[in-house]
Amino acid sequence: MAKANNRIQGHNIFYDKHGRPILYVKRLKRGYRISAELEKQYRILSSRAVIAFIVFIFLYILFKINLWISIPISIAAYIYLEWRYRKMLESCTIIENYEPDPSQIKSIDDGKDSEMILKGVLYLALGILLVVNAFVTPDIKNDAAMMTISICVAVVACFFGLRYFFYVIKRHMK
Repeated sequence: MAKANNRIQGHNIFYDKHGRPILYVKRLKRGYRISAELEKQYRILSSRAVIAFIVFIFLYILFKINLWISIPISIAAYIYLEWRYRKMLESCTIIENYEPDPSQIKSIDDGKDSEMILKGVLYLALGILLVVNAFVTPDIKNDAAMMTISICVAVVACFFGLRYFFYVIKRHMK
């Protein structure tokens, strides 16, 4: 069995009694057993939305391609990655009417306090740095679309950071 820190993680990932990862799709009540050969591919394709967003950032900021060209290319990248993800799932062992064992469900607040505080600080730092960067960098400051995107990502990062702090506080209030 793989080391615990090298295991696939996520809110829809569970492990059977043999230690094999199973992706649970609640809407379909279906489990997909991810083989060891597909784990690396799953890790990449599970971040398909983030990869498409990074494609947009690279096209629009780094290569200075027009916004109306960058958006369709990013959408096309997402569609391609989604198609690859669905193809990968078809090659997995499908478990119909799968119900995960309640003891397997792992919550975000199951981590150590120090880990959760570190994640909270890092998310808050990311949010603050994005806001500072948006107001300091002339290219972003003069571009309404990039300013909006930077502020939105900063708000989401701060939300995640505060969420970790609230979990730690909630745990110590009990």
